[in-house]
Amino acid sequence: MAQMNYQFNDCEAGVLYRALFAIPEAGVNTFALAADWTPATGDTKIYKGSGSSANTTNNPAHLYNGIWALTLTAAEMTPSVNDTVIVTITDTGDIDDVCLIFNTTQRKWALERSCIYNS
Repeated sequence: MAQMNYQFNDCEAGVLYRALFAIPEAGVNTFALAADWTPATGDTKIYKGSGSSANTTNNPAHLYNGIWALTLTAAEMTPSVNDTVIVTITDTGDIDDVCLIFNTTQRKWALERSCIYNS
């Protein structure tokens, strides 16, 4: 499966945000459904530009046909140092890792198939 890169123009610093996205199922060319993955605490981490990453307040929830939603609190949408909030979603074998990158100044975000950052 090719790397995904979607951009949306609706996120804002300091405002609760609900991101909608698809997560690739591990090892196959389809998106994960509710039966394929049950998110657990620790699967979704947030990094706001300083310090270390932390668990998100909420876990992703499956909506329908491989579309997932993750609600980030207003505090989670407030970057510490710059205008970027990074959310990583990982699991041990059920899904491919994905990364949500929020640029709160430009009010855009992208979903990437992989994510590497230093914390």
